[in-house]
Amino acid sequence: MRIIVAGAGGVLGRLVVRELESRGHAVRAVVRRPGALSATPLREVVTLDALRPGAWRGVCDGADAVFSSLGASVNPSPFVCGGTYTKVDAPANLALLEEARRAGVRRFVYTSLIDGDKARHLDYAEGHERVVDALRASGLPATVLRPTGFFCAMTALVDMARRGAVPVFGDGSARTNPVAEQDLAVQAAAAAESTVAGLTEIE
Repeated sequence: MRIIVAGAGGVLGRLVVRELESRGHAVRAVVRRPGALSATPLREVVTLDALRPGAWRGVCDGADAVFSSLGASVNPSPFVCGGTYTKVDAPANLALLEEARRAGVRRFVYTSLIDGDKARHLDYAEGHERVVDALRASGLPATVLRPTGFFCAMTALVDMARRGAVPVFGDGSARTNPVAEQDLAVQAAAAAESTVAGLTEIE
């Protein structure tokens, strides 16, 4: 298969690229910054601004499936800049979905979050769920991955603690069970290979 990996310069995207290639698929990686995959030699790397009108035109041509972990950083550090998720994740992925449909892509795999549909009052959840809504309405066979937090985001909290400051979310009583990004990459690759009709959601 020829598979688009949008967000290929991110932690999860890089792992999905490697997993797909290990399964023998051709990968067209989409990144924001040139050189983002310099340590991962690929035949096809597309560099674009995902929010620029018309940027996606032609990117999905000839592709069988799309995987997207495209969006603003989930790193909780105040030193990592990025936009809000409703202003970055939603419009960028909606434009990608529109292009995937135009190009006749047969499957779309999207990374949202666990219980995102129950937390739409949060910008992070709302930004992702707008894309899920569009996938559901599109009729395109799709898989929505709903992981908990990534190990890399938890690592950032540990690094902040070493500097003497840790953000508290809510009243501090919430618990989470983070997921290894490599495990999620395996699920993403399997979802891209799937032939199941309709929309599937995997927590």
